[in-house]
Amino acid sequence: PRRENPGVIRIRNARRHNLAGDPIEMRVGALNTVVGVSGSGKSSLLFHVLAPLVRTFLRQEPAPEEAGELRVENGSLRQLELF
Repeated sequence: PRRENPGVIRIRNARRHNLAGDPIEMRVGALNTVVGVSGSGKSSLLFHVLAPLVRTFLRQEPAPEEAGELRVENGSLRQLELF
């Protein structure tokens, strides 16, 4: 069964390597996939944007400027596992 009104992670203004600041949305508590052609910024999104933003969000520390802004709506990031 599908959960109603899952939380959403929103990332804005991420500018790292091939990322151009486009808005990104991911659901909390769901499997999210990142796909794209070679060189499109998949690894940059995960390792240089999402992971640092989540770490800084959980620890209440400032994030690197090029990582952009993170906002969580209707959910919690406490369940995430970061490798």
